[in-house]
Formats: sequence, structure tokens, C-alpha cells
Amino acid sequence: MGVLMLRCVMTGREFSTGIETSETDIQKLPDVITSSHCPHCKLGHRWWTHEARIVNAIRPSDWIENKP
Repeated sequence: MGVLMLRCVMTGREFSTGIETSETDIQKLPDVITSSHCPHCKLGHRWWTHEARIVNAIRPSDWIENKP
């Protein structure tokens, strides 16, 4: 299992989506648009499934849940 990460288009900084999944499971998903709130720029970002990357572990301070 890993955490889906995105890159903020405004700041270039990564943030967690709060979604835990495996590489196998994400490959089974259709490439759809999803929204996540960015803690860096405070805006909502729309992203395609293929734009997220999975990391196996992140520091607890970097774990930012997907909050509206």
C-alpha cells in the first residue's frame, strides 16, 4: 500500500491526497478526473488518475488528508 501524491500546479510542491492504494489497484482504475484540496495554495486541484504517483511512505507531517 502507498499514498497517492500530487504536485501543486501553483507552487510545484507535492501533497498527499489522503488516498491509500496499491500500484496494482490504481492501474485497474479508469483515468478519470478527481478533485483534491491543496494545502499549499489553498485551492482545489482537478487531476487525472494518471497524474498521481504512489509513494510507499511519507513523514507524518506530510500526511495531509483531502479536506474541502
